[in-house]
Amino acid sequence: MKQTAHDERTWDLTHVYADEHAWEADRVALTERIPTLSRYRGRLGEHPGVLADAFDLLYSVSRQLETLYTFASLEADQDLRLPGPSGRRQRIEALMAEHGSSVCLVRP
Repeated sequence: MKQTAHDERTWDLTHVYADEHAWEADRVALTERIPTLSRYRGRLGEHPGVLADAFDLLYSVSRQLETLYTFASLEADQDLRLPGPSGRRQRIEALMAEHGSSVCLVRP
């Protein structure tokens, strides 16, 4: 990330991801994990272990998605003129929509 005179007034996002390459690697990994949620569709009542496994995966994917979104959103808000951070936020928002359709397997 380019250093500016206003660095003291921006978020230090390196605690979340070291750089955009680390963020992108995590996004790609998550993109591959989301479809695995569908293997639990229609199976939650089979056995308590299946339910526990489904929720473990669901919460793990959700946490990873939230971390990706937080980084992308905060990075994009630092300078709205930069296309890279805005593009990352748009990509993660699209992934959030995909995740939402995958988790419809959970019904109250």
